[in-house]
Amino acid sequence: LIDPLRFKQVLSNLVSNAIKFTERGQVKIKVDVQATEMPQQVELKLVVEDTGIGISRDDQLRLFEPFAQADNSGHLARSGAGLGLVICRSLCSMMGGQLSLSSVPMVGTQVHVSLKMNRLLPVEAADESKPIAAAPAPVLNVLVVDDHPANRLLMCQQLGYLGHQFTAAQHGAAGFQAWRQEHFDLVIADCNMPIMNGYELCRSIREYEQREQLPACVVLGFTANAQPEEKLRCAEAGMNDCLFKPISLTALERQLAQIEPQRPAVQLDLTSLDALTGGDPQLSRRLLEELLSSSAHDRQELVAMLVRQASPQDIIEQAHKIKGAARIVQAVGLAGQCEALEQACARGDDHRVIETGIKALEKCMLEMERMLHMQLNSLNSSG
Repeated sequence: LIDPLRFKQVLSNLVSNAIKFTERGQVKIKVDVQATEMPQQVELKLVVEDTGIGISRDDQLRLFEPFAQADNSGHLARSGAGLGLVICRSLCSMMGGQLSLSSVPMVGTQVHVSLKMNRLLPVEAADESKPIAAAPAPVLNVLVVDDHPANRLLMCQQLGYLGHQFTAAQHGAAGFQAWRQEHFDLVIADCNMPIMNGYELCRSIREYEQREQLPACVVLGFTANAQPEEKLRCAEAGMNDCLFKPISLTALERQLAQIEPQRPAVQLDLTSLDALTGGDPQLSRRLLEELLSSSAHDRQELVAMLVRQASPQDIIEQAHKIKGAARIVQAVGLAGQCEALEQACARGDDHRVIETGIKALEKCMLEMERMLHMQLNSLNSSG
């Protein structure tokens, strides 16, 4: 059967290109279903036709090469269209179909898609007590770090076609900064980059995770050096695996299917801020900045209490103070850690239990501060 997500992605891309490059006239979508030699199959024929600027014969010959683009002059240039067609053809191929193109300059373009489908036979109603379909693949938040614009663009396009979220950085230093400010399930890093290469980036991530007691993020190296020793070098840098350029959609999809999204240790609900600030973005920004600053100060004081072996009552008061700030942003997990520490102190638990509770609370506070940083960056970028 046709994969609905991939079919939607192909159709969306073809229609988007047709509209983008048709200043006058029209865009038509034609769909037809025809019988085949095999009784259990039919053939779906899709045509996306436009009356746009068209593509020259020479450009048509190279348009399906990765990173190619037709070179019409001025604002009529089909910048990046070749990249989309490469992926569309790849998606069609993955579904056992074909994609072809015909075009006449200044007349228009036709893109033909042909896909085989199995006929659906009548079936009895499914038992509602049984699951009907498998759950969809989880959406990953991916950081792509690559200094080559075309490689970076292609990887982001592929991730988007597979339904994942992505952020791009052009070198390791920028990637490390982005990683510290946002929660990512996966980092795909080019092994050889200026400023900070992929190996150095991964080592920096692992050191930061260990220092801040964060769960390990999946890091995949990305290199054109398809040699066995390259996988070993990636492993020595702390990477989980290594991908080789260029990677097909099928291979990338297979690799990503093995990765589970990491749920942040602390989750915030910032909708309550509107009630506190009347929806004023400036006031929300100031409140978040104050929460971030006070959290860092309270966390440092909490750790200092552990060092100087403060009294249980002092620790209870500090945890109660932190809990009040956590409730402003609905950080339920953090508030729960505060309550657990308060109860341990009130019961007179062993010092080792108190120490474990303080370290767990410190870890949650670091995660909350990281998420507050992300929210502040979002507010600053939006105005």
